[in-house]
Amino acid sequence: MNLPLALDPHSSTPMYAQIMEQIEGLVKKGILHPGDRLPPERDLARKLVVARGTVKKAYELLEQRRIVEGTQGRGTFVASSRPDAALDRRERALGALTRALDACEDLSFTPGEILTWCQLLVHRRQEARAGVNALALDCNPEALAAFSSHLQDQLGISIHGRLLPDLFDAVNPAESCAPYDLILVPVTHFDEVAARLEPLKSRLVQVALAPAHATIARVGALPAGAVVAVVSRSRTFFDIVCRWVDHLSGHSGIPRQVPLDRLTELDVTGLHTLILPPGSWQRPADVQFLARAARAGVQILHFEYQVEQGSIIHLQSLIKLIVQQRLES
Repeated sequence: MNLPLALDPHSSTPMYAQIMEQIEGLVKKGILHPGDRLPPERDLARKLVVARGTVKKAYELLEQRRIVEGTQGRGTFVASSRPDAALDRRERALGALTRALDACEDLSFTPGEILTWCQLLVHRRQEARAGVNALALDCNPEALAAFSSHLQDQLGISIHGRLLPDLFDAVNPAESCAPYDLILVPVTHFDEVAARLEPLKSRLVQVALAPAHATIARVGALPAGAVVAVVSRSRTFFDIVCRWVDHLSGHSGIPRQVPLDRLTELDVTGLHTLILPPGSWQRPADVQFLARAARAGVQILHFEYQVEQGSIIHLQSLIKLIVQQRLES
């Protein structure tokens, strides 16, 4: 089968994650059907000009997600059914635990001993994971707050945020970042950061950050003549929002900038949409003001960010490797 895949060598998303996401997309769109056979790893690797191991990793991740099924000697096929994801994960976990429990009982260990070891292993893994420290970098506080919060929720590790101007003003930027296991950098700033943190280049991870799908949809629906205001803590965030408004909608004119600390002073007369930065920054007075603005007919639009799934998967792999190395040491 000739899969319509196109890889972007300049993307921050690893090649294996791009392959995985695109094949999953073909399944969801109905282009690939249950039972369809995927190309052999070697053939697809040759077509995409990547290492065979890259395709192998993509296939393994797809199999873990129950999107495809691999059969020894026959190949890889689109899964015949897609059970409920949450139920499927629980069933697989219970199956793995049951097999481990059976193996321990076959070795004549008591339930109490098995339970003690399980608790010890879980505790050790939690300690190792909690000890992974990451630093998130960005050029504006609005994106940085969303960036750090989103990744911390997704990855379950400690993530600290730092603005790029503060980093570059440091006497020794590399030394100030040395305590961190991973340094997470948006694609747009990666080359600049890599040049400043050359000694720590192996810890740098490109992360693709973009407006959330819901944000893109609402910005794209702005009427051409609507009066728009943007609440921001930084000029950088305001400029970013203006570019997206210009790019996604037929809106004409430049939105008004409203400093975050002066939000409650804004006159909403004639205002169509008020765009807010991400995060939970609102003070009680801000919440009351936004409620009054909404009652006056102003549309409230939260400009939320999201980290692309390929970046999340790549980071999860790196964190797992760090945890395993610490458990083995």
